[in-house]
Amino acid sequence: KTLPLLSTADAVPRLSDIAGQVHMTTKTYQRHFQRHLACSPREYRRIARFRQVLAASVDSGCWRSLTSLSHEHQYADQSHFIREFHKLTGKNPGSFFRKAKAVDGEKIIWEIL
Repeated sequence: KTLPLLSTADAVPRLSDIAGQVHMTTKTYQRHFQRHLACSPREYRRIARFRQVLAASVDSGCWRSLTSLSHEHQYADQSHFIREFHKLTGKNPGSFFRKAKAVDGEKIIWEIL
């Protein structure tokens, strides 16, 4: 019920507001989230945004500029986008997108080493 709230491209509500919607305290919500999804709500949001960037790139049919992707997905700036991308992939976005391939129109395959 609360995952779509953390996965939207729009501004994410505060964690306390999300927890209140499911009648939990923030701490209890974080504990249940960690137990069932093996990551924190913050980490989940980072992964969801990363997946949105990949989906947007595949949907457009071409790799777009880092500046437009960072603004479109509510990163503070291009530097913030690159740091987050590197934390999740171990690569910078330019290197990642050069090696990534769109398959089946919706799946992305990249080198994992």
